[in-house]
Amino acid sequence: MSGIVGQNLGRGSGLIKAGAIDDNSVTLAKMAGLARGKLIYGDTNGDPAALDVGGADEVLTHDGTDFDWAAAGGGGKIVQYTNNTSLSAVAITSTSDVATNCSGAITPTSSSNKIIVTASFGLHSYDNSGNCCRGRMRIFRDIGGGGFSDSIQAGEINFGHCKTETDTQERAEYGWPTICFVDSPATTSAVTYTVYGSVSSAYSLTFGASSQLQTMLLMETDES
Repeated sequence: MSGIVGQNLGRGSGLIKAGAIDDNSVTLAKMAGLARGKLIYGDTNGDPAALDVGGADEVLTHDGTDFDWAAAGGGGKIVQYTNNTSLSAVAITSTSDVATNCSGAITPTSSSNKIIVTASFGLHSYDNSGNCCRGRMRIFRDIGGGGFSDSIQAGEINFGHCKTETDTQERAEYGWPTICFVDSPATTSAVTYTVYGSVSSAYSLTFGASSQLQTMLLMETDES
C-alpha cells in the first residue's frame, strides 16, 4: 500500500485527512529533525515534546509523572585512600593502652563520607613467669589534633593463649591480627587512626616484632 488512503491533498499542502495514514507507515526519515541527545516524551497536555539534553554524567530520572535529568548518585564509591606501613617494633608490658606504630591519617573531602579502616600487624606475645599471654588491641582516633579517643570501635581484639603448664614454662605466639570497620568521623579535618595495645598481666606483647609489617589502610567512601 502507499501509506496514504482517501483523498490525496497533494505534496506540500501541509494537510492530511484524519485517518489518512496507515498504521506503522511513517518512517524515521519522515519525522522532523531532533537535536542530538534530546528525547521525545509526553508532556502535560499529552502531546509529544522534546526533552532537553542533560548535563555530563547526569542520569534520566522519573518522579512518577515526568522525566528529568539529575546527578548520578555516588554512594559507596571510593574517593581516596591512604596506606601507611611501619617496620618499627613497639613492646608493650602495660595494662593501660599504649600507642603502636600501626597508624595512618586521612583528610575526608566531605563530612558526610565514611572511612573504611583496616589495620593489619604482626604480633608476638611472650611470657616465662606463669602468666597467661593475653593482650588486647583497639583503634583510637584523633580529629584535627584534638586528642585520641577509643570510642569509635565497638569491642576489641584479643590475642594470646593460656596453658596449664609449669609456671616457668616459656610461652610465645606469633600472629597477624586484622581490625576492619567503618567509621563516620563527620569532619573534613585530618583524621588519624592508631592501634593501641595493652596486656592483662606481666608479660610482653610486641607489635612489629622481628621487622613484621604493620599496615594501616584508610579508604574514604562517597555517601552522597
